[in-house]
Amino acid sequence: MIKCNPSRTRLASCSDDATARIWNLETVADEPPVPVVLMGHTRCVTSVKWCPAIVSGAHELVATYVSE
Repeated sequence: MIKCNPSRTRLASCSDDATARIWNLETVADEPPVPVVLMGHTRCVTSVKWCPAIVSGAHELVATYVSE
């Protein structure tokens, strides 16, 4: 799954390798993209979602865990 943030400057992706990644779209034209890798999950990361309404300077990504 891949989701773009509300300001269209970042992508969040998730994977069955137990990671989520944040990609900066603002620098893609100037340099190869290098994601921020969010590790520490013990299972596949199956979804990502950006926080829809944020205050300036606040973090946009919210991470949650659901055990089934």
